[in-house]
Amino acid sequence: SSALGIGAGVGGVIGGMIAKSFGFNLLFVAMGALGILSAILCFFIKEELLSKNSFQGE
Repeated sequence: SSALGIGAGVGGVIGGMIAKSFGFNLLFVAMGALGILSAILCFFIKEELLSKNSFQGE
């Protein structure tokens, strides 16, 4: 999908601006925090999707 390409392009630009303004340390901390938050969110979404789509026998 085109969203993947757009996200990669925009992410590079925004990451470069943050690194130039605040340094790479803040960039790594911010991306680490975002990664942890995303992992936690995926854990809860997965549980919800599995309960909605689980096969129920006859």
